[in-house]
Amino acid sequence: MASSQAARPSISSKNREILDGIKKKVHAENVGNQAAAQTTTHAEMLNNGVGTVKFQEKKDWSGSVFGSYPQSIATSRSGKFSHRGVPPQDVEGSMGGIVYVGPRVQGGSDDCAWVFAWSVAGDGTPNKVYAECGLASKYPPGNINWDKIKTSLTTASSEIEYSDDTSRSEISASIDASGNTPALAVVFQVNP
Repeated sequence: MASSQAARPSISSKNREILDGIKKKVHAENVGNQAAAQTTTHAEMLNNGVGTVKFQEKKDWSGSVFGSYPQSIATSRSGKFSHRGVPPQDVEGSMGGIVYVGPRVQGGSDDCAWVFAWSVAGDGTPNKVYAECGLASKYPPGNINWDKIKTSLTTASSEIEYSDDTSRSEISASIDASGNTPALAVVFQVNP
């Protein structure tokens, strides 16, 4: 059976409600936290999978994480990070990507991967998010095709829902379409 992967043009109503709730919470937590010259992406990831997901790898095209990425996120829990682009050195604002891995069956090995990338230029151009998922073997540590992901990010919009039939994994992501301190919400899940 061939693997089927699909990015859908719209997010399911169930995931829309979750993503909107996360973004509202992120906004409330970060009111007044920003210096005007910084472009900062405030992200929250929700693990709706079947086991703990673990941080595997990051890519900073412009800017860097403020603090650290969550090393693991338990089932039904969330993890947060902020990624900042500080002028003049970070000419593309806040632009990065990360990979988390986890099981597709309860108690199983980390055989699924969820990848997402964001771009917040801070110059008035629309903010973007790209996401994909699948078998972890497709995303080997230290050998991820970040160029391909960045290319997909450049043509992305402010939201995406992506699923992979082989791994039964799904990722939904939404970023505020404008502004230099947007909220980014991401949901990892495995479908029955």
